Amino acid sequence: MSTDENQLRQYLKRAVAEAHAGRRRLREIEEKEREPIAIVGMACRYPGGVDSPERLWQLVAGGVDAVTPFPEHRGWPLDRLYDADPDRVGTSYTDQGGFLHDADRFDPEFFGMSPREALATDPQQRLLLETAWESFERAGIPADSVRGSRTGVFVGSMYHDYGARPHLPPEEFEGYLYSGSAGSVASGRLSYVFGLEGPAVTVDTACSSSLVALHLAATALRRGECDLALAGGVTVMSTPQAFVEFSRLRGLSADGRCKSFASSADGTGWAEGAGLLLVERLSDARRNGHRVLAVISGSAVNQDGASNGLSAPNGPAQERVIRQALANAGLSADDVDVVEAHGTGTPLGDPIEANALLATYGRSRPEGRPLRLGSLKSNIGHTQAAAGVGGVIKMVQAIRHGLMPKTLHAEDATPHVDWDTGALALLTEAREWPDLDRPRRGAVSAFGFSGTNAHVIVEQPPLPVPEEGEEETPAAAPAARRSPVPPAPVLPYVLSARSPEALRAQARRLGAFLAERPELDLTDLSRSLATTRTALRHRAVTLAGDRDELLSGLGAFAEEGTGAVLGAKGEGKLAFMFTGGGAQRVGMARELCATFPAFAAAFDEVCDALDEHLPRPLREVIATGDELDQIDYTLAALFAVGVALFRLLETWGVRPDYLVGHSTGELIAAHLGGVLSLSDAAVLVTARGRLMRGLPEGGAMVAVEATEEEVRATLDAEGRAVIGTINGPRAVVLSGDEDAVHAVAAVWKERGRSVKVLPILRASHSHRMDPMLDEFRSITRELTFHRPVFGIVSTVTGEVENGDRWTSAEYWVDQIRNPVRFLDAVRTLESEGVTTLLELGPDGVLSAMAAAGAEREDTLAISALRRNKPEPQTLVGALGTLHARGVPVDWTAFFAESGAEPVELPTYPFQRERYWLEPLAGTAAGPGTGADGPGPLAALHRLDWVPDEVRPADAPATWARLGAASGAGTDGVPVHEDLGAFADALAAGGAYDALVVPLDGGGPGAGDARGPVLRAARLLRDWLADDRFAGVRLVLVTRGSVAAAGTGTADPAAAAAWGFVRSAQAEAPGRVLLVDADPGAGPDTEPVPAALLAALLAADEPQAAVRDGHLWVPRLLRIRPSALRGRTGAPVWDPEGTVLITGGTGALGAAVARRLVTGHGVTRLLLASRSGPEAAGAEALREELTALGATVTLAACDVADRDALAALLAGIPADRPLRGVVHAAGVLDNGLVADLTEEQVNAVLRPKADGARHLHELTEEADLTAFVLFSSSVGLLGGPGQANYAAASAYLDGLALHRRDRGLPATSVAWGLWDADGGINAGLGAIDRARLARDGFGTLSVPEGTELFDAAVAAEPALLAAAPLDLEVLRDLDRVPPLVRALVPARERATAGRGEPSMAERLAGMAGPERADFVLDLVRGRVAAVLGLGDPTAVDPGQPFRELGFDSLTAVEMRNRLSALTGLRLPATSVFDHPTPAKLAAFLLGLLGPREAESERPAALVALDGLEEALADGEAAAGADRDAITVRLQTLLSRWLEAGAAPSDPAGPPASDALEAASTAELLAFIDNELGRGRD
Repeated sequence: MSTDENQLRQYLKRAVAEAHAGRRRLREIEEKEREPIAIVGMACRYPGGVDSPERLWQLVAGGVDAVTPFPEHRGWPLDRLYDADPDRVGTSYTDQGGFLHDADRFDPEFFGMSPREALATDPQQRLLLETAWESFERAGIPADSVRGSRTGVFVGSMYHDYGARPHLPPEEFEGYLYSGSAGSVASGRLSYVFGLEGPAVTVDTACSSSLVALHLAATALRRGECDLALAGGVTVMSTPQAFVEFSRLRGLSADGRCKSFASSADGTGWAEGAGLLLVERLSDARRNGHRVLAVISGSAVNQDGASNGLSAPNGPAQERVIRQALANAGLSADDVDVVEAHGTGTPLGDPIEANALLATYGRSRPEGRPLRLGSLKSNIGHTQAAAGVGGVIKMVQAIRHGLMPKTLHAEDATPHVDWDTGALALLTEAREWPDLDRPRRGAVSAFGFSGTNAHVIVEQPPLPVPEEGEEETPAAAPAARRSPVPPAPVLPYVLSARSPEALRAQARRLGAFLAERPELDLTDLSRSLATTRTALRHRAVTLAGDRDELLSGLGAFAEEGTGAVLGAKGEGKLAFMFTGGGAQRVGMARELCATFPAFAAAFDEVCDALDEHLPRPLREVIATGDELDQIDYTLAALFAVGVALFRLLETWGVRPDYLVGHSTGELIAAHLGGVLSLSDAAVLVTARGRLMRGLPEGGAMVAVEATEEEVRATLDAEGRAVIGTINGPRAVVLSGDEDAVHAVAAVWKERGRSVKVLPILRASHSHRMDPMLDEFRSITRELTFHRPVFGIVSTVTGEVENGDRWTSAEYWVDQIRNPVRFLDAVRTLESEGVTTLLELGPDGVLSAMAAAGAEREDTLAISALRRNKPEPQTLVGALGTLHARGVPVDWTAFFAESGAEPVELPTYPFQRERYWLEPLAGTAAGPGTGADGPGPLAALHRLDWVPDEVRPADAPATWARLGAASGAGTDGVPVHEDLGAFADALAAGGAYDALVVPLDGGGPGAGDARGPVLRAARLLRDWLADDRFAGVRLVLVTRGSVAAAGTGTADPAAAAAWGFVRSAQAEAPGRVLLVDADPGAGPDTEPVPAALLAALLAADEPQAAVRDGHLWVPRLLRIRPSALRGRTGAPVWDPEGTVLITGGTGALGAAVARRLVTGHGVTRLLLASRSGPEAAGAEALREELTALGATVTLAACDVADRDALAALLAGIPADRPLRGVVHAAGVLDNGLVADLTEEQVNAVLRPKADGARHLHELTEEADLTAFVLFSSSVGLLGGPGQANYAAASAYLDGLALHRRDRGLPATSVAWGLWDADGGINAGLGAIDRARLARDGFGTLSVPEGTELFDAAVAAEPALLAAAPLDLEVLRDLDRVPPLVRALVPARERATAGRGEPSMAERLAGMAGPERADFVLDLVRGRVAAVLGLGDPTAVDPGQPFRELGFDSLTAVEMRNRLSALTGLRLPATSVFDHPTPAKLAAFLLGLLGPREAESERPAALVALDGLEEALADGEAAAGADRDAITVRLQTLLSRWLEAGAAPSDPAGPPASDALEAASTAELLAFIDNELGRGRD
């Protein structure tokens, strides 16, 4: 072959190779541009309480409608924001939407934010922080592992007005408000907090923002701009502006619901939400071992361009974006099964979108496989910037569950779409998503208000491609993998949190999680907790060998703080300690060898090295114990165990900062510290043991309880007994000749000190070692030494020594001969910053000594192994302790051979509190402020029960019950027959937090209230009057008597008892709890479960209901204006029928009568009262109403008399039948619970409760359109001195609910104070009115009251409170009543309460006179507040309270205010027991003030304190001096007793008084002169 041919051949080869390479590179580029993007983590917050993807799936799969009224806690003008007129400026014609009602709550401490910054930070940014953290958690990626990584953040956000709302307080928040609400900071804050260094972009394309953000994230990942990315969006509406704006555009659904693709679609419904996805390239996810939830196979973004309107949807643009997404994914239209549509529910937009889908996905679909269509918006509303990502999360969950959920409100599809083609089908019912010969695929659309469109295709993740040589197994079958093998018989379950409270909440969550998943493999769980979670500062480790043990440990820690190893990550360093002689035991290390292969390998290696120099195999000696106590085998065995333990811990990533060894343990430290190789160390260890064994016996070692200095003074002059080791401050070991050592020991035994003879015949660290030193020196000189790689503390010098000393043969000779200064070594380690000391040896010998010698409180010494304890369990426990204290542990290595796989875990329990920046008081903010609102209708509120307001308690509670007979219940809870028996138990030493007492109701129907009320009255009177019960809470329990959480039926008689008890609670705060037990619980079930009872006792919630294992608490909520539009079957005042008004001639009855005639055309009135026509003003009222066109009958009738009432009703003409009832009768007879008589209770119940019951029974068959009961707000809130009236009012509330349950008309109005003379206001004086105003309760004028009457009767709820509340006054109270807390978000919860000093602490920093003045001023200020005086200085400190105008009610209010302020539980009679402000102040000061200063105590006591301290600190001399001191103390005591018993000397004070008055110098002189000096 010629040269030219050869060159041509080579050229062609190169050309072909380059062409192949070019095609390969092109293919790689194309594949990279189309590489699927894996979703490895998801987190979200959506309406309906959705706080996780799982909860979102439960919501959509369950067909839940999550639309609710406007949020209560954002300062929106709810009383005037709603108006049904769509043209009313500044209003919204809907008051419904999908809201995150807890968006005002946040845990700033977790994210390192101050309360001030948290308040100024937009809740949207706060939600992004939480969901970002959870995204990492759910992906199994510790958040701290991504710090400094190329992780991107792509966030959609469209509202930035939180910090721009008008009238925000500027002073303390300037500098935070801008960044707190800036759009750019929404993404930038995530990068800052988590330390992410990839792109950070905030996207605002309105409703398509989150899908556009996901598209940008996928693009950035494929282009290599980042390796991991957070993508999603968030919407929280800080103002109602969006509702107002779209009301003018007529774009909103009237009921707030998105009726996607339905014929009834009438507009969108605004909603809120937050959702984030954690995404990475699929290849990276597989390589990193991340679980892939789904993949993004394609996406596209485009714009409508110059369409038919800026905000109008554009069908052709939607078609283009869909086709582009399919092309980017390399898919055809029939490869997609379902579309999660934009579907906002607008009559225009939905048909355009559906037709665009028909034009794209509808073409060429297989027969019988239409494109399914649905929308999450039908469940939760349009979450705007968070809508698209919500659709993706829903789609991922649908793919995983194989189910396509139904779309709500779409039973009748819009007629503007051709559904008959069969290519597109609306999901009016849920459908299974069948397995196909390809992955399940769904698409998600989002179209922005500004014209930006996005479309994303989501598909089932592909099965992992097996590595070459692996068998192909279905990855989707978890059972196919081999079962994990636990690395130890017990496993560590590690938890961590930012705070101790959150740590216990973690345990509580994990326990519940585990209980719900019996199939969960514990090894998987243990591994996941350790390797997929960030290790935060506060840590706990529970050890368990099985599920029951784990559940028990978690429960104990969650409830009691026990059952786990606790710790907090600190800056302290770690030291390993190596045991010397004496810790050996037969069979040591056998269990470790069987459990941990790494330990067995290291142990074998060391034994082999030692065996070269030992007469018989070391393993045999350890296993049998034969010769194990001989010094040569002892030292070798301890060396083997110590080294193997170190090597095992080394494989688990545990590396010490320092090493220290006790005696021969220092040889282990030298080897492991790099000073000696294993072979040289084996020579040195075995030589030392052989030479020591060859020494003659006759030595002894004895441990003595004494200091080094004390012992040194008692040693013999010849040096035959010396100090061998100094192990602790009072722990010294004598060493030397047997007789000399025992002689010194006898001295200390005689002095009462502990003395222990050690089982050692060859006295180390004494002159008895001298015969072996020369040979040992020679052997040592033949070895090779190196400088240490660890810091090693010498026990010869007690210091960290440099390499020169360690490499000297003389050092090792000295190390045998000189004392072991272990105490000095421990304290040197502490000075070097060591706080954790781990002993590596077969028992806990050094750890006990180190603990005794440590000076720092945070120093902890633990042992890796313990005698008589299972070795693996003890070692794993020690490892857990190291982790808990912040020592790095490589848990991945610990589980490396287990086969364990990551599993899902509960997310972090954020400890949220309210953080919502309120406008300044007295200003209005946002839309609705300029509208003419409904005025007094703002005073109308409904009662609701809300869950999850009570946090779990930190500690369990102890309680007892009242029952039929004393003893112990089946559950071990003590049962007492009555209060007397319970008092006896307390006197006998019983300690209880609570006494649980059942409170029976009235049975089915509307029963008589007397039984339950009087039983409660008697019990409360006895309870509150007995001081023995002052520290115990009385828990009164009904069952199913309140309608909470959809269960329970209204029981009017039980309601009356609740009303009575509420007033008792107002009179004696903190003494009584009311709980309604779950009616669905079994008869043997504890009515209030232990954990819930403990939580209630720790909370400030006086009333609660237990439902399905959760606590619900009552709250007053603003009634929605739309609820005033009228309800189905709303009462109609029939002009042709008769309306009965009881109490009809009273102030309120007369006002209602006028309103019915003038406002509703009622022409026939029957006005009943006890006096009838004889009542004051009755005739004038009849004339007035007659002149207005009404026929009025005045009747004298006691409605509490059933027969009289029946006769009255029978007299109503048949042609004008009874059609309406207004029961406004009632009387007052006030008194404190302690003073109320049964006659007073009966007198108030008769006209109000009995009258209502009779009216109910006698009209039950009548064709009524209205049955209105005039109740009082005191029945809901309680009121001091009005327990009987509260009971009667609450009965009416219960009766209204009972009637509604039976389908009968009823409305109970719990009125506040009317500004009207007479009636129930007759007894109210100026002080009473001032007191109510100070508590935030205003008055209603008669016109306002009648307007509220109309609104209440037409409204939906059966029970309404009509009371004007001054929210600013309520907010500033010392304690906001729990019932109104939903209306009054307390400012102090956001900015105060952290580190606030108590009253006692404040007083402690004051001098005596200053304290007295401060407390007196405090009392005078509260007196002025209670009495309504403007100037507290006008209160005379010496004037009796009765003269100042106090009565029993004001006395109770005064007590309550002082209790709230001081934190003291004061008796109700405090004001009258200490009858002037000065005396009351002195009483409080005695309870609060600090103890007197030492200088004010008797000089004798001060001197004795000094003497006691000197003796305790060991300053007393040893030997004869100690005996002399003992004699003098005994003489002193004898003289003191004689002086105290002798008759007084008329010429001078008694000896006891003289000593009491003596100065320190005089006292010491007395001791010297009178009692004599001790003789030498």
